Amino acid sequence: MTARFAAPTALDDALAVLAADPAARPVAGGTDLVVAARQGRKPLPDSIVAIDRISELAAADVDVDGTLVLGALTSHAWLAASSAVRSGWTALADAAAIVGSPATRATGTVGGNLMNASPAAETVAPLVVFDAIATLRAAGRAARDLRVAELATGPGRTTAAVSELLTRVRVPAAPAGSGSAYVRLEYRRAMEIAVVGAAALITLTADGPSTRIVSAR
Repeated sequence: MTARFAAPTALDDALAVLAADPAARPVAGGTDLVVAARQGRKPLPDSIVAIDRISELAAADVDVDGTLVLGALTSHAWLAASSAVRSGWTALADAAAIVGSPATRATGTVGGNLMNASPAAETVAPLVVFDAIATLRAAGRAARDLRVAELATGPGRTTAAVSELLTRVRVPAAPAGSGSAYVRLEYRRAMEIAVVGAAALITLTADGPSTRIVSAR
């Protein structure tokens, strides 16, 4: 049973709670947390910090340099529906569109998907092929940036310190002539997690009368 609960509306307040209480865990959509508790796989944390009302974490847009900037609270539903994401970061939209159920996609967040560090997390592979950068914040310390590829260290484990909170993800624009996709092996067509998921980013260029592959990830 959860003994302590905080629901800050400012980022600095959330970071202060996480710094003061080592047992505190940030929760946004809570989709994985609630399911694990109900199935008896993992109890609820003793202390919960609800971050779903922090507006600083909710912004999502394309920056002036073409970078996709996603606040940690960006939902899978937003990623799947965004015309900018579908056209410029197709693999990410593909992955977000098949996360869980419509309700899960509406409440589940990109930050939670990354920090939960599940081997079946849909958005991780696309973010890795796009060389996305995650930003971690902690009270009294400078923000720390690292590649999404370096974030997870194993199932359910990340390089983030207990007091650190993922605040945003920056996804660079793909070069001209690029295309991407995400596919997964699954046992059912819906409400399923990936047995295996794969993302690809291919960049082509015209070479005289032919076309050649410049890069493939």
